[in-house]
Formats: sequence, C-alpha cells, structure tokens
Amino acid sequence: MTSEALAVLLVAAWVIVQNPATGGSDVPMSSWKKLGEYDASWLCAQNLILLLAERPWLEGAYLAGDIRCERAARLQPEEPGPPQPAQ
Repeated sequence: MTSEALAVLLVAAWVIVQNPATGGSDVPMSSWKKLGEYDASWLCAQNLILLLAERPWLEGAYLAGDIRCERAARLQPEEPGPPQPAQ
C-alpha cells in the first residue's frame, strides 16, 4: 500500500456513497458520489440515518442499495491487473 493510500484511510476510513445510476446497476465504486466522510463505521451509519431523516426522498435509493456506508479504500480506482495472455 502506498503512503498516499494509507493517508486516505487515516483521514476518512468510512464514507457515505451514492450510486450515480439507480436500480442497483453495476458501476465501479470509484464512480460513486461521496456524501460524507467519517473516521468510524458507527459514525458513518449514524450520519446516514440523519441524512435519510433530513432527505426522505433518498429512502428509496437507500432501500435499493444505492446509498450506503463503505470503506474509503473501496472508492479508489482499481489498479489494472496483469495483462491476460492472448488465446
């Protein structure tokens, strides 16, 4: 792990994220929108509850799994793997 990646984890270990596409479509986590950053999972969950209370129109997205708490590391762009041999 690079020092930059470690710094991201130390600053905000948990984030509230929202899927830019609705309906549980399979988009990479790196393209999800950050709605908040927190040091602990319980803080993320608590603030997610407050967010849903303040913005009740987001409840459907939450129930569909399009808004949730995730580890900050999951939002990092995926590094390309080794090239696959041609067949």
